[in-house]
Amino acid sequence: MHVVTSQGIHTLDVRVEEGTITDIHKEIPGSGTDCDGVLVFPSLIDLHVHARDFNQSHKETVRTCSQAALAGGITTIVDMPNTDPPVLTRDIFETRCKLFERDALCDFALHCGVVDTDEASLNEVRKINPYRVKVYLGETTGSLIFHGDPQPLLNLNMPLSLHSDITTTRRWCALRPDMLYICHIASREEIAFLSTQPVLREVTPHHLFLTRAEGPLFQVKPPLGTQDDVHSLWNHLKDIHVIASDHAPHTLEEKQAGAYGISGIETMVPLLLNAVNKRMLSLEDIALRLSENPARLLNERLQYKKGFFVGADADFTFIDLKKSWTIDASTFASRAKHSPFDGWNITGNVVKTIVKGEVLYGAEATPAAR
Repeated sequence: MHVVTSQGIHTLDVRVEEGTITDIHKEIPGSGTDCDGVLVFPSLIDLHVHARDFNQSHKETVRTCSQAALAGGITTIVDMPNTDPPVLTRDIFETRCKLFERDALCDFALHCGVVDTDEASLNEVRKINPYRVKVYLGETTGSLIFHGDPQPLLNLNMPLSLHSDITTTRRWCALRPDMLYICHIASREEIAFLSTQPVLREVTPHHLFLTRAEGPLFQVKPPLGTQDDVHSLWNHLKDIHVIASDHAPHTLEEKQAGAYGISGIETMVPLLLNAVNKRMLSLEDIALRLSENPARLLNERLQYKKGFFVGADADFTFIDLKKSWTIDASTFASRAKHSPFDGWNITGNVVKTIVKGEVLYGAEATPAAR
C-alpha cells in the first residue's frame, strides 16, 4: 500500500485481522490485496456532520448520511446536536446513540448541546459523555442559541465546540481558550485573531472554495466570505487543525425557502484532491487535517482507536488522484441531492472505503452497504 500520512507517502504492507491493524512493515510475507495504482489514507474523519433523522428524516437519515460519508471516503462521522428534538438531555443523547448503533454504516461519535447554565441544564450535561459540547452563539438551524453564563459551563471542564462570530469568539477566548474548538472559521478577521489563540481551528471546503454568490444553494451559516476572506484562510492553512464538511442537508424546497447549509460530505475529499492537483495544498496536508488531528481528538476524548498504528481500527480510504470527473449532485447518496459544486469538473476521487476491515464503498462493497 502507498499510505499517505502527514510525513509523506510510504510504501508498506499492512496486516488486518478482525477489523484491526495487527502489523505494519515494509514487507510482510504471504499473499494479500494488491493496492498498486492507488493511494491510501488511514482513518479519514469528519468532525462536523448534521445527520438529521429524528423528526427531520425527510432531510437526511443516519443511514443515508453514513452512506454519503462512505461515498465521500469518510470512515467516521461526528454528529451535531441541533436536531429535532435537540440533543440536550441524557435521554435524547442515549436515544440518538441507539439510532446510530442501529443504522450507521460507518463509525460515529456524538455531540450534545446546551442552551443555558441553570443547574438543571448543567446536570444533564454532566450525565452525558459526548465527544464535545456544542455551543451555538450565532444564528443557525435549530434555534439552539446559548443564553447562559459561560463560566459555569467552562467550569465543567468538558471540551466545547463553538458556533460563534468574531465578537463572541473573542469573549470566550478571554475565558478559557484551551477548552475551545472553533467551528467553520470563515473570515479574514476570525482567522487572523484565532491564529494567535490556543484553540482548535476548523474550516470547511465551502469556505475554502466558494465566495459570496446569489442563489439559495450558496446560503450557509456562517455566510460565505469575500475573495479576501478565502485568500486569508488559505494563507493560514498552517494554523488550521481540522477540515470538516459541516454537512447540512435540506430538501431543495427548504433551500429555496432560505434554509442554511450545504450537502458537503460527498464532495469534501474530492475537492481537496482537486486542490492537490492544482498545488494549493498537499496530500500530507489532507492526512494531517482529516485523519491525524481528528483521530487524536477522538482517541483522547473517547478512547477510540483511530489512526495508523498497530492496534488501530482498519479504516482506509483508497483514492485515485488522477481520475477526472464531473460532480453530479443528483447521484449523491445523501437525500440532499443539490450542491453549489454541482457541475464542477475536478480531478481526484474516492474509489474504495474500508471500515474496520470491511469494504463498505466501492466495487467490492457488500450489498447492504450500498
